[in-house]
Amino acid sequence: MQGAADVPRLHIVLDAPDATEIRARLDVTWPDQQRSTRTLAAVSCEEANAALAFLITLALDPSAAPASATAPRPSEPSGPQPLAFERFELGPVGQLLFGPAPGAMFGLGLQLTATWHGAGPWLPALRLSATYGWQRDASAAGGTADFSLEALRLALCPLGARWGQWRAQACLGAGLGRLRASGAGSFAPQSHSR
Repeated sequence: MQGAADVPRLHIVLDAPDATEIRARLDVTWPDQQRSTRTLAAVSCEEANAALAFLITLALDPSAAPASATAPRPSEPSGPQPLAFERFELGPVGQLLFGPAPGAMFGLGLQLTATWHGAGPWLPALRLSATYGWQRDASAAGGTADFSLEALRLALCPLGARWGQWRAQACLGAGLGRLRASGAGSFAPQSHSR
């Protein structure tokens, strides 16, 4: 029976830079403090698991190598791939709104996106954004007005296309918000919210 000092230490790092590739790195620290590293790329979690299991088996028992000394390749999956969660993203949002005010309203906010990957054009995402838009000192006969719009939007994006790190999606969304307008420089300045 081997003691803890006779067994190599293993460190595994997994990375999925996009939905088409999984990268794995196996770092082995041997009992004599020598180190070795093995890296691999796989197209599915199953393939990465099989290759990592093979590398770990060889690290623990070098005599376990098959005659060909290659890892068995899992069969290609048939049929549609299941929907798999990819990642969350949080980032800034900029917007230019037309309609609520006499001129363009500039807006800033945050957007949280949850993305999944599937087969073909099936690249769903769910987006939640909170924004604040404004237009100051809009001039009109009899005074000036300030406009602001606070909005919360939810969008479901079922279809999309991917080119490397770029992604384009078709989305359906709904939102709610509050528009405020206040006048100044007139005989009867007013403020309204909707």
